[in-house]
Amino acid sequence: MPEGGKIGAAVNEAMRDIEKHNAQVAGALPKTYEIFDSKLLKELLKKVSEIPVTIDYDAFGRIYEYFLGEFARTEGQKGGEFYTPSSIVRFLVEVLEPFHGRILDPACGSGGMFVQSARFVAEHQKNPSAELSIHGQEKVEATAHLCRMNLAVHALEGDIKKAITYPEAVFASYLVRIRARSGVSNRMLGILLESDCYKQFIKTNMGGAGNRKQTQLFSRRCT
Repeated sequence: MPEGGKIGAAVNEAMRDIEKHNAQVAGALPKTYEIFDSKLLKELLKKVSEIPVTIDYDAFGRIYEYFLGEFARTEGQKGGEFYTPSSIVRFLVEVLEPFHGRILDPACGSGGMFVQSARFVAEHQKNPSAELSIHGQEKVEATAHLCRMNLAVHALEGDIKKAITYPEAVFASYLVRIRARSGVSNRMLGILLESDCYKQFIKTNMGGAGNRKQTQLFSRRCT
């Protein structure tokens, strides 16, 4: 890049090229880099280029997570709309033990549940891309974009939709009804694995009102 060049515009064009060749992030990448000072962008690009592409570590994914966390902190209470501290998400994943199957997060935010689930699988010597099928929805489009980018930088793929959980529920509306009846939080039922046990739970409980205890028992026993 020549000195004094319009670096912001060049980065925007690079984002468009990436989207052309990667359907997972099509329409999700930011293209407003012209708002930044060219010198600042140049220094940032130089710094990023120092990271070896062959590094045996999820470096770019960890960097993305770091900035998500820092941005959430600057947003204060609003940051909780798209970011849950990784320690909390990690705890939930360890309880649920998502070894294999389809994962649904109907209030997925920036995708922390998916990333931590993939790490859980990798730590048990399995390939997350082969073991997990990722599905999520998020009411704020910009946050859904963050989730799609988060998956991409972690070499993951998923079906992420923009939707408001209760009225639209593009995934598993029966799960949303169970959550609404039981009073369980988004995060308690935000990640579930499709299984015979789950189907039996639906068959047994959807005819009645359901309750918090039943739903929590399902989360512990069937996932």
